Amino acid sequence: MSGRILTFLILIFFMSLVNNVFSYPLLMISKDTPHTITDLIERSKLYDGKIVEIKGEVIGDILDRGKYAWINIYDGSSSIGIWGVKEIFSSIKFKGDYNTKGDYIKVTGIFKRADPKQGGELDIEALSLKVISVGKKIDHPISYHLILITFISSSIAAILGLIWLKVNFNKRRTS
Repeated sequence: MSGRILTFLILIFFMSLVNNVFSYPLLMISKDTPHTITDLIERSKLYDGKIVEIKGEVIGDILDRGKYAWINIYDGSSSIGIWGVKEIFSSIKFKGDYNTKGDYIKVTGIFKRADPKQGGELDIEALSLKVISVGKKIDHPISYHLILITFISSSIAAILGLIWLKVNFNKRRTS
């Protein structure tokens, strides 16, 4: 009897192992689970042509291409290009750069490993876009401590340079 129970338990173990191994990629393709951009890039063959959902900050400009537009988003690990009809991007107010924190958005779209419509680019064709949080301007206050340190170190470098010139100039005169 214990041999049958042991065989049954081993069989159950291997069945659950096989189930987990083969169902994991299917779970990752689920539209309900946000993906990371790095995951999409590293596993591009798996996601090619699938509907994916990603979140990230809009960076750079919105590139107008006739009735279409193109944006880039950054999720903290990588960035990716997203294109679609221009109207999808109309809710974006802030685009990230040095002086601005871009809108944080959620995009649902079709992942393309080598999009023939875009010259073979790896991208996402946006089906929907939602602004999760609006961006803002970033202040870069002047650090007076850094200005003082810069002035002092520049003065020391200038004084040392003048001393070096005087010593070398006197050596040439005496030789």
